[in-house]
Parts: sequence; structure tokens; C-alpha cells
Amino acid sequence: MPGPRLLALKRPDQCVRCGTPLPVGQRAWWDPAARAVTCQACAAAVQPAPAQQPAPAQQPVVAGVAGASAKREFQRRHDARMRRARERYGPLGAGMAWLVGDPQSTSAWRRGAEGEEKVAHRLEKHLRGKQVELLHDRLLPGSRQANIDHVAVGPGGVTVIDSKNLAGKVRLQSTGGLFSQRTTTLRVGGSNRTKLVRGVERQAEAVRSLLQTASIHVEVRAALCMASTDGLPLLGRLELDGVLIAGPAAVAKLAARAGTLGEAERRWILQELSSGLRLAAGAS
Repeated sequence: MPGPRLLALKRPDQCVRCGTPLPVGQRAWWDPAARAVTCQACAAAVQPAPAQQPAPAQQPVVAGVAGASAKREFQRRHDARMRRARERYGPLGAGMAWLVGDPQSTSAWRRGAEGEEKVAHRLEKHLRGKQVELLHDRLLPGSRQANIDHVAVGPGGVTVIDSKNLAGKVRLQSTGGLFSQRTTTLRVGGSNRTKLVRGVERQAEAVRSLLQTASIHVEVRAALCMASTDGLPLLGRLELDGVLIAGPAAVAKLAARAGTLGEAERRWILQELSSGLRLAAGAS
């Protein structure tokens, strides 16, 4: 039977130690073996010796490697192209294929991997000492290929981060109003890239659903993190439908937002996400 779990109560209860009434939604520790609830204050105050009460077994947290699955997909496509050229034209064909270079559909995977690596490095730098831990390159639940680039767990909750290695000015453009519905789109280099916002929204909803299944109810925010900040406005904050669109420094600030999650709670959330979100680079 699993050990005690931190969750949001679905019915009123009271702490087995101090007797404090605990309302619906209150976060407390549930012990399925004893079928009893302990408030967070009592749980924090009691530190039993390992010999008296062994801690429940915990799954190891695997952080993952940023950009690993994108790099693997690039290499697979690149190698397949070189192999086809060699089989069709011999060594000369392989040499010509190398000189011409990979098509955009293949090189996009390499640029994506480079962007994820760059963003991960800068996020880790900005989050150092901020009580925030990161997971990288996780497979989106229900998908065989789509991935979540980064997930941050901090005192204020969870932040789902999608890295983008794009060139061009990043702007929000609003149209309509007065006599028609007003809509706002994300433009990058003049192109409509609103689908990127919708994509990270779906990722955040998948993470939110995973945590709720484990009876963990915390704030889950979403962000698009631009590997290059050259196209971002110098002043102001870009946000579309609650999704932050910014560089690593601003996204790290969101991930490190203030909150009430203690170390034990953050560790539990991190373990649930690490086990619930498979490594994308390890997917078949």
C-alpha cells in the first residue's frame, strides 16, 4: 500500500493529531493505511526516526536532457537522407548531399534542439538558489512524439515552458472591435504563430490533469520562452490568454513566483511529474 500523500481534501475531516477541523479543499497528508488525515503543521512538527517509522519508498526523479528528443529526430532524418543518397548515387551522392545541406524540414529539428538547450541553460542560471527544480523533454501524455520542453516546480506552483528558437519581431496584434469580435494573435516575424500559444495551453492542461488525478491541486501556468530575445519588445509584457511570451529571465521569474508550497510538497509534485511524464527521448 502506498505511503502518506499530500492532497486536497474532497470532504471535511479533522487532523488525527491536533483535532483541528479541515474543510474541503484544505491540503493535508492522507495516510491510506491508517485512513487518517494529518494537517501540514503537525506533519512538519513530527520527525520520526527512520528505525521507528521508515519513510515510504520514493521514485527517483529523472530531470531529463533538454533538446534530447529533437536532436535524436534531427539525426534520424539526416542519417536517412545520407543513406538514401549513398544507396542511389554512391559515395559521390553522399558527398553532394552533405554539401547541399539538410532541407528545412530536417534542419528545423536541429534548431529546435539548440533552442531547448539554450533556454534550459539560461533558466537554470536564473533559477539557481530560487527553490525551483526543472524537468526537461517529457512526452506529452497521449502522444507518441509531441513533447513538453520544460516543467518547473516552485513555491508558487508548476510552470509549463515551451522553448522556441525563432527569428523576427514578436508582437501581439489585435483586430476587430466596435462592430465585430475583437481577436488577438501572436505574430513572429510577421507570421501568425498563435498556434504556439494553443500548443502550450494544451501541454499545461495535460500537466494539470495529471496532477489532479494524483489529488494534487496547484496552480499550473504556461509560458512560451524565446531562445533569442532580440525580437521581444524592450518594454512591456506580452501575455495572451494567460500565457506569458518572454525570454528566459522573465519566464524564470514566473517559475519562481511566491507561494506556499514547502520543500516536501514540491518534492512530491516533482516525483508525480517525473513518473507521470515519460522522457520523450526514450519514447519509441
